[in-house]
Amino acid sequence: MRLLIDAHVHIHDCFDLGECFDHAYVNFKNQSERMGPDTDFRALLCLTESAGADWYGRLSAEAQKPSDAQTMGGAWKLHETEEPCALRACSACGHELTILSGRQIVTAEGLEVLSLMCRDHIADGSALQDTVKTVEEHGGIPVIPWGAGKWLGQRGRILERFLDQAGDTSCLALGDNGGRPVFWKNPRHFLLARSRGIPILPGSDPLPLPWESARIGSFGFSLEADLDHDHIARELRGLLCRRQADIHPYGCLQRTWDFVRNQWALRFVRPERASEPGA
Repeated sequence: MRLLIDAHVHIHDCFDLGECFDHAYVNFKNQSERMGPDTDFRALLCLTESAGADWYGRLSAEAQKPSDAQTMGGAWKLHETEEPCALRACSACGHELTILSGRQIVTAEGLEVLSLMCRDHIADGSALQDTVKTVEEHGGIPVIPWGAGKWLGQRGRILERFLDQAGDTSCLALGDNGGRPVFWKNPRHFLLARSRGIPILPGSDPLPLPWESARIGSFGFSLEADLDHDHIARELRGLLCRRQADIHPYGCLQRTWDFVRNQWALRFVRPERASEPGA
């Protein structure tokens, strides 16, 4: 089975949930067709929620309702699985997405750490090393994602020292970002991670701007694996932590104009007023 995975997904309040799922499925399907026709694929969205956000909790509560009583997601209906950190979203026409819970934590140094496939809330403010250790203790996959400006200067040096000291048994990964502009190629930390055998897990990382929901699923990675459908999070976590997954990144970096427009909109336009890219 071909797995297509977006490893850095935010659902923002300015998004329409049904449109998020529609965009994600289309992006995943298009990517699968580029890899070769007539191949079944399973699409996975890894939520990475910041402090104060709990969309996964809302989706989980919705999944506990009968289908005809669900009001979120439009034509998409949510279903529980045997894993508390995984839900299924199914459309009226038979399309399916797997939604995996996860958190985004800000460290004392101002870096971010993702905790993939984990329901537990982990407090912001601890040192990078302690945060990564806590994520692993809670059963999550710790991912340090690229962010505009976050790997420069002092923070960049801290991350470099941390990668130099990272143990081979850690589940640690770095995260690439669909919002990284084309002119910001090959961060040195990616080169260092690859030299240490640390994987890089790409994700779309949509910003809190309405048009950004269209990017979900467009930047991620694929792998071929026969996983137990009922325990997909547990088995995917095992593959990634044991470094047994043959990861193939996909997606394009962001055009310079789109990057500049988004950075401007984040600083000067409130999300509820930014109804379209030209706002």
